[in-house]
Amino acid sequence: MLISGVLHRKKEITLHAIVANGGQQPERRAKLARCIMDAIGVRDVPVGVGSAGKPYAALSHEYALPGCEHVDAARLLPGHALLLDVLRASRKRSLTFVCISSLRDLADVIAAEPELFLARTREVTVMGGLTWDDANTKWRPDSCAAPGAPCARSAAAAGPLTASPPNACGCARAAP
Repeated sequence: MLISGVLHRKKEITLHAIVANGGQQPERRAKLARCIMDAIGVRDVPVGVGSAGKPYAALSHEYALPGCEHVDAARLLPGHALLLDVLRASRKRSLTFVCISSLRDLADVIAAEPELFLARTREVTVMGGLTWDDANTKWRPDSCAAPGAPCARSAAAAGPLTASPPNACGCARAAP
């Protein structure tokens, strides 16, 4: 996220939004994201509060950034609505989604507006949110899997899907 913010500030990429989720602390994570973006001078990128996810006990250093606790929650947006707004405002096949945590929020957007997602998305990159399925010898989404329609499969329909689990030496790449 930090690298994306710096590249956005340098006008090398356009960062449209950040949605923080998971650990039963999505607002706290969104405040941290907002604090990081503010610290590097990126105030034009909205930050959203995503899904709660599975409980996780944060370690003391995870929110130790000075000022994080003082971020006004009113500056944060609902993550689902933010993602839909970005999709609606974007050109055809122009967006790359970079997912570094739970895929739940992207899955919900895909389920709500599948045609819009397919029309506006160029690529989806996933780091984490995947577990290796030995029985089927393939990666499968962890917490985002909706019955019969895992979001990774839906996301792959939009364009290239790059998946790299956190501890992987390489990555798997699937094209539509």
